[in-house]
Amino acid sequence: MTIKLFYNKEPNKNLVSAKDGADVWHDIILPDGTQSNYTGIGDIFNALGIDFKWSSDMKSSIPFINVGSLSHRSSKFYKICEYANINFDKAIILSTQEPWQKDILDKFILEFKNLFFMDCSTHLYDGEQYHKRYMPFPFLLCKFASLKSQITVVYPSICYTNQIKAFNCLMNNWRPDKHVLFTALKNKISNFTHDAGDLVEENMVTYRKIKSSKESVIFKYLNKVDEDRNFLRSLEIGLETYEDLELENEVYLKDTLGFIKERHFDCTFRIIPEHVFNDTYFSLVCESFSGSSFIKKFNEIKQSNEINYIDSRPYITEKTILPLINGHPWISYAEIGFHNTMKELGFEIHDEIFDMSFDQVQCNIVRADVLTTMINNLNYNELKNQIKNHTSETRQKILHNQNLCLNKNSRLWKELEYIMLKYLRTFNDF
Repeated sequence: MTIKLFYNKEPNKNLVSAKDGADVWHDIILPDGTQSNYTGIGDIFNALGIDFKWSSDMKSSIPFINVGSLSHRSSKFYKICEYANINFDKAIILSTQEPWQKDILDKFILEFKNLFFMDCSTHLYDGEQYHKRYMPFPFLLCKFASLKSQITVVYPSICYTNQIKAFNCLMNNWRPDKHVLFTALKNKISNFTHDAGDLVEENMVTYRKIKSSKESVIFKYLNKVDEDRNFLRSLEIGLETYEDLELENEVYLKDTLGFIKERHFDCTFRIIPEHVFNDTYFSLVCESFSGSSFIKKFNEIKQSNEINYIDSRPYITEKTILPLINGHPWISYAEIGFHNTMKELGFEIHDEIFDMSFDQVQCNIVRADVLTTMINNLNYNELKNQIKNHTSETRQKILHNQNLCLNKNSRLWKELEYIMLKYLRTFNDF
């Protein structure tokens, strides 16, 4: 099956531009002063192993309109949808960079009946769809398999015997969820060392303080039963008192990659310095939150709560993927049910190290507190032996996860190809 991708002026060019509001990471100003109008969808298809060709025949090909990181709540996003609605019999509004929320999507789906919407949230289990014209897909996984999509630094091997800190937790931009996790770490005295410092001071943690904003930030517990006024005060005080924290050896690559001088990591350059992995036992990831809708039900047979996602599953980003492909044990502070979603995709989570029950806690604030308490109470002597021993369950899971990501014949890539082709058949049959 060969997919035909529609182009207007030239193959590989987006059907809208930065002037329209599109914010695509590789869309740059070229040396001749023109905009590259990069689309990126062909690179995704190459990563998935899907045969395609470019076509200027609108009737027999699929128009992908990549809006990039343009907010789906903006007027420019709406205007792009209006443009697509008028100029195409049907088209796919695409973001390979950002997730969108159901409340806004529902409005667009209702108003623009010839448009499909494809963002980078994670598809529902077994490719189910809450609406046939909404097609979530974990594009960031694909970007790690595409040489054209981004520069990715993966170390051939890391050291498992030289740890000096319990964990790393890299939080580069301010967001409410990062502020919650940072505060939870600040509020706990580390059990890893005897220096009586908190979990931030005693580990490898980065943070960016909030930029001045006219809008106030309000932190709320989901249930009054759980509410901890002292923690809420810590969150509020931290907005004024927390300062930026950077790595001692920041992510400038004079010594790591001599051919790229003073290059800082960004959306098209994915790297974590090697010492971050070598010097810590595991990566505590603060994932991005996409706002996936779900209902929580009690399973009478299993005698436990289950999360049933409505529109998409939790968002998977480079924050989790980078430690995973570099062979570092990881645990993520993410949306509810994140680790179960990873399991459903074929990854093996480190439940031999961590108590994963925190992953089912619905309130984000409580989940951060339970998670940080749990990692502070780990037996690091046992963990040291687990990570050092190449025959241990931990090291076997590391190898499995690396192979799942990097071997294009793995279950993961077969599923991703299947999901994308399923979406495209739905589009063609519409």
